[in-house]
Amino acid sequence: MIANRVYIKRNLTEGRRTEAMEKEILLQLVQSMIMSSSKKPKYMSISTVKVADLLETSISHIEKGLQELVQEGRLRRSKLEQPPHNTIYMLP
Repeated sequence: MIANRVYIKRNLTEGRRTEAMEKEILLQLVQSMIMSSSKKPKYMSISTVKVADLLETSISHIEKGLQELVQEGRLRRSKLEQPPHNTIYMLP
């Protein structure tokens, strides 16, 4: 995951950001977060604030990107049935 962060930071700071690249970077980061989860089945409650901080972008931009990835079928979104009823993301 640290290697992903270095790659992400390097691409973002070099100013080569395109919308497609940003979405791919977001997907890579979210996938690595989900895969590192110890839960079965693998899922993760993703903090958009934390991801926005890591990618040095706005929270609304991250929320929009996650929504697009869900619409494209590259991520699945669900809500926990028990408290705290967090929104969770899973790999398809």
